[in-house]
Amino acid sequence: IDPHLDADGIVTQLVDSGARVLFVAGDRHLQRVRRLRARCPALERTVVMHEQWYDGGDDAGIVTLADLEAGAASEVALPPGRADAPAIVVFSSGVTGPARGAVLSQRAAVAQARRAAGLLGLRADDERLVLTPLHHVMERVAGVQAALLAGTIVNFPESAETALLDLAELQPTVVQMSPRAWGRLRSLIELNLA
Repeated sequence: IDPHLDADGIVTQLVDSGARVLFVAGDRHLQRVRRLRARCPALERTVVMHEQWYDGGDDAGIVTLADLEAGAASEVALPPGRADAPAIVVFSSGVTGPARGAVLSQRAAVAQARRAAGLLGLRADDERLVLTPLHHVMERVAGVQAALLAGTIVNFPESAETALLDLAELQPTVVQMSPRAWGRLRSLIELNLA
C-alpha cells in the first residue's frame, strides 16, 4: 500500500483486498493503522518490521517481525499454494476515478516475474538497487520478484534522501527508476560536470 495515501485510501485498499495481515515500517505507520483498524474488519494482525518502533504494548493484534519469525518454526507448515490463488492485488492510481483493485494469480505473478527476469537478463551475480516504491506493481513484479527468481542481490537505499549516494556507493548492475528520478540524476551529473 502506498504509505502516502490518506486514511480513506488505506482503508479502501485494506477492505477491498480483504487483507488479514499488514506489515508496517515505522511508528507513524503503526499509529495510523491503530487508528484505522476498526474500519478494517478482516485485518487480524499488524506486523511491526523493527522492534524499536513498537512500544511493547499488550495488543494481541500487533506483533514484531522477530516474534512472527520465532513462531513460524513451531507452527504447522502451510499447505501448498495453488497456481490460481491470488498473489497480488494491484490498485489503479485513482486519478480518473476511485482506485480499483485487480487480482494477479500466483501463476500470473510468477510468469510475469520470469519473463521480466529473462528480458532484463538478470543473473545471480547482478546487484540491484530498489529506487521505485515497493507498492508499485512494476517494482514488485519486474523488480523484486524477478530479482529473487534470478538470484540477483536486492539492495534498498537507506532513505529516499540518500538514494543517489547509495547508487554511487553500491554501483549496482541493475537500476530501475521513474523518469523523474532519471531526470534528477541527469541534472546532478550535468551540474557536477559543469
